[in-house]
Amino acid sequence: MSLHVIKTDLINLASKIFNVNPKDLKTDVDLNGKFDFIDVEIHGATSFSPQQQMELENLNYNRDEQGRDYFSSFLTIAIQAGVYLGFQQKEKEIKELNHKLDFELRMSKLSDNTIIELQKNQMGKGTLEDEILKLRGELDEARKQNDKLNIYKHGFDKTQQALDFRSKNNM
Repeated sequence: MSLHVIKTDLINLASKIFNVNPKDLKTDVDLNGKFDFIDVEIHGATSFSPQQQMELENLNYNRDEQGRDYFSSFLTIAIQAGVYLGFQQKEKEIKELNHKLDFELRMSKLSDNTIIELQKNQMGKGTLEDEILKLRGELDEARKQNDKLNIYKHGFDKTQQALDFRSKNNM
């Protein structure tokens, strides 16, 4: 249930009860199930459901015996709808927090190797996946070997440069 839908339903309800002289109201105000989402045990401190609040008998009792106009009955439903929306929003926030906490808990339980594998986007077990992982491993080994050879090549080049300098200067 969104704010826009509830707001529209409240405007329609207001038009039904505020455009009528309270003495001219002859039947219950039919809500057509628009506010059935309000559970009075959770979303309000009233003993009547929204449909019961809009029954002619209860509206007239509130007006005649309690000194309340129809606005108070409307306001009760509006407040209950607002509480419902707030409750719904908090439930959504709690679900998001629980999801984040579950993810962080799962990540904290993983070993460092597993996290490194996940960060490298390594795939799970399977024929194609195994081949890709094997090739990745071979590529890593080739890179390590290449780095070692580059170190030796750099050392060889420096030694060759020193020998060339010596031979040019007849040392």
